[in-house]
Amino acid sequence: MIMYSEKDFDEKAANINVLGIIANMEETGFGAKIQSINILSGVWVAYESPDFTGEQYILEKGMYSNFGDWGAKKCTISSVQPILMETLESPWGHFKVEVFSEPDFQGQNQIYEGDVNNIEDSFKIMSCKVSSGRWVVYDQADFSGNLWVLEEGIFPNLRAMGCPLDVTIRSIKMISYEFSEPNVVLFGKENFKGRRVKVSKETTDLQAMGYSPDLMSLEVLGGIWVFYEYTNYRGRQLLISPSKIAQWQQFSGWNRIGSLHPLRQKRLYFKLRNKDSGMMMSTNGNLDDVKLLRIQVMEDNGSEDQIWVYQKGVIRCRIAS
Repeated sequence: MIMYSEKDFDEKAANINVLGIIANMEETGFGAKIQSINILSGVWVAYESPDFTGEQYILEKGMYSNFGDWGAKKCTISSVQPILMETLESPWGHFKVEVFSEPDFQGQNQIYEGDVNNIEDSFKIMSCKVSSGRWVVYDQADFSGNLWVLEEGIFPNLRAMGCPLDVTIRSIKMISYEFSEPNVVLFGKENFKGRRVKVSKETTDLQAMGYSPDLMSLEVLGGIWVFYEYTNYRGRQLLISPSKIAQWQQFSGWNRIGSLHPLRQKRLYFKLRNKDSGMMMSTNGNLDDVKLLRIQVMEDNGSEDQIWVYQKGVIRCRIAS
């Protein structure tokens, strides 16, 4: 992609040709003032802050004549990385991550398609490619210690993964799907008392939005959330599924919550099998009028009317979605 310091792709102004990951635009000498972008190929993620933190924007192939075109409120991009996906034979419910012993996907490699509770001491993870699913890595065995969440994408070094440079990853775990819409309630006092704050989308700075970061209890009503100790998705992380936490400081060891966001969940296809009969849930009726469709159970025949999709809180048959 080509990034321009001025609007409308002004070739007389400064511009930079970006071919790969940049953790800090200031270090390139070009700076972080970006007012227009031409994406020549691929899909990119741009971040307002260095080291892949802060507000983020997905940039697909095309021309963005000003920062409003990519949804930003100011002309600052401080780090970027491309999204590189592998083609999977069967992406339904499939999880895959490839880890490397050296930065930039060099050295020895291992492929994981399930949980690993104790990575051997002789193999130190320094970069990885998450080609399917969402994962969480830990600095201790048996899924304990500090954690960092990795969504689909490429991570050429520990810093891109959000980890300190001296960390040793000792275990890695898949993050399952959650059939509920993101919603969390934060409380100003323990045991779900005091001021209530409802959050349903990413929040880079609780205090800047008028909320006190010194929250004492919370309830995750839906979605899987990543909580960060500091603003702009920095500091220690915690991954929390729907649950109630009556004493946040005792649970987390933190004195504050700086930022949080729900995990993105792409459209999920699946089949529904009756536990007793082994039959599959299917549809029957006229596709021209969805109201006339009926639900029934049948033998597994591999047809489209036995495939269901979950998105935005609703389960629908694939052929009717």
